[in-house]
Amino acid sequence: MRCWFGYGDPTMEEALYWIEPLRQFVQLSLLDVMPDEKPCSASGTY
Repeated sequence: MRCWFGYGDPTMEEALYWIEPLRQFVQLSLLDVMPDEKPCSASGTY
């Protein structure tokens, strides 16, 4: 989703917290531990 919307890691973290349809898409709820802004892959590529 970061690539689709052009979000950086901190912005994606905020979006997952504030925008419910994004949380639903990635199957998270506010009760789940939200991912932090660390990159998803060790190589830094997506």
